[in-house]
Amino acid sequence: MIDEAITRTEAVIAKLKQLRTGLLHDLLSRGIDENGELRDPIAKPENFVDTPLGRKPKHWAIVLVEQAGDVRLGRQRSPAHEAGAHIRPYLRVTNVFDGYIDYTDIQSMNFHPAEQAIYNVEPGDILLNEGQSLELVGRSAIYKGNPGAFCFQNTLVRFRCTSGSMPEYCQAVFHHWLHAVRFTRVAKQTTSVAHLGADRFAKMPFPLPPIQEQQRIAQALRTCDHTIRAEEDGAEKLQKLRGGLSKDLLTGRLPLPPDIDLS
Repeated sequence: MIDEAITRTEAVIAKLKQLRTGLLHDLLSRGIDENGELRDPIAKPENFVDTPLGRKPKHWAIVLVEQAGDVRLGRQRSPAHEAGAHIRPYLRVTNVFDGYIDYTDIQSMNFHPAEQAIYNVEPGDILLNEGQSLELVGRSAIYKGNPGAFCFQNTLVRFRCTSGSMPEYCQAVFHHWLHAVRFTRVAKQTTSVAHLGADRFAKMPFPLPPIQEQQRIAQALRTCDHTIRAEEDGAEKLQKLRGGLSKDLLTGRLPLPPDIDLS
């Protein structure tokens, strides 16, 4: 019974993630109007135009990434930076995953105060993998930690939004580009590592709706993510329940009634 519930929940989670992928594609190609509805390019084709990124709502701007935010490559690590009076923790490619930052393995090196001002990480900054395997180059996450707590290495590119763009929307675009292999197409492969290239990334065409529509897109994705997290929490609770029951049965603390099926 518990295993069946876990299987059903996992199937729901997989379906929700599939639906989110489709929703993200629609949001970034059709947009969402003031009533919270996806625009319809078939019913109202006059509201859409052809762009280098495909058909988009005609009131959207198509800009370069560097026009939507500041793009900077991190500081290179070298033996000269291993010691000094200004040792600071920094983030690198090992820390940045698709949608989250892992802080369990943090390294440090020396950043002079002037360098800290250049290479610090602020809340809302988006960090992207600059050097990675080809299919993972451009993997990104929003930094949500304390201001100035970390600097970043040149295995990452930092994107800092301008006043006309919001982090959650821009991160949604970068997430879509990762899975639509747009980053793969602009990356350059060396021996075993592909490089996004801060300059190549900065020159990529970027879809930029008005800020109010960016907020609506971000909210639609936030609602979907909340539903997925709720199902994942339910699956985790079922797994813990199953593990606890199995332990109790093995230790004899809980006798197994003849009519209970744990399969």
